Formats: sequence, structure tokens, C-alpha cells
Amino acid sequence: MKTIYLMRHANTEPGRSDLADESRGLTERGKNDAQVMGQWLAKQTPQPEALFLSISVRTGQTAKIVTKALPTDVCAHALDALYLAWASELADLIRTQDDMIDTLLIINHEPGLSTLTRTLVSSVENESYVQALDHFPTGAVAVLELAGDIWSELAPQTVHLKNFAAPKSQ
Repeated sequence: MKTIYLMRHANTEPGRSDLADESRGLTERGKNDAQVMGQWLAKQTPQPEALFLSISVRTGQTAKIVTKALPTDVCAHALDALYLAWASELADLIRTQDDMIDTLLIINHEPGLSTLTRTLVSSVENESYVQALDHFPTGAVAVLELAGDIWSELAPQTVHLKNFAAPKSQ
């Protein structure tokens, strides 16, 4: 079985005309929320083996805080192509992973995360998780399980939404 943790970056400072969107950083609330969600992820099994994130400052800050809370080291990859990536681009990234890796953590942006979740999910563990199909709040994490052992078999309606958590629910 393969596991995918999809996480939206934590709360971010508002946009400004003098600051490029990808340069926006986390607010104090965002930093606290990332720590809360890192602690939540640390209690989950299995633990992430690889981390993919966009090149934005906010995803990088979220990843740094979250990975500090994890019990194991995670190899992180910041990719230009993930900045504001569409769901199809995220799915393509997942499909190309080495099958020796069983668990991925992807920290990225809306609406790509909720669109990907909505596309992939065939069943939901708990009806309260349905929110993930519409919108990921900042800092939220969806836990998806792919029944098979081959990443390239990822397709629409092939995953189970095992869990969904947001900082406010922790």
C-alpha cells in the first residue's frame, strides 16, 4: 500500500504590490499552525519517506517547521514545477516516484490539492473529511491511501481518504 500526505502551506502574510507572490512568508499563526501539524504528522503511520514542495517561501517555511517535528529524516525536493501546480501536474509527479518509496509528503497550494483529492478519492473513512474534497484550509493535511504498490497505477477514483486534519481541529 502507498500513502500520500497532501498538505497545504500554513497561514501566509497578505499579498503586497512590492513582494512577489512566491516570496510571501508565514505569519506567526502560520508558524504555530505548521508546528501543530508537524506534531500531528509525527503521530501518523507510516511516516513520510520523501517530501516534495513548491519553490515558494511559504511552502519552504512550512516544510522546515513540519520536518523538525518528524521522528525520521525526510529527503526534501523543492521543485519550480510545483509552484501553483494543477492537480494533473501533482498526479504526474506522484506517478513517477520510485516504487521503493511507500510514503510521500507533498506541501503545496490550493486549488491543486483539493482538486487532486477530489479527482483521486473513491472512498472516505469519515464523512467529516469531505471538506478536503472542496477546499484545504491553510495547514491542512489529507492522508490518501493507494491500494496498490505501484505509483504509476495512480488514477482517478483509486484512493481512500483515510484522514483529514487542519490546525484548528487539533
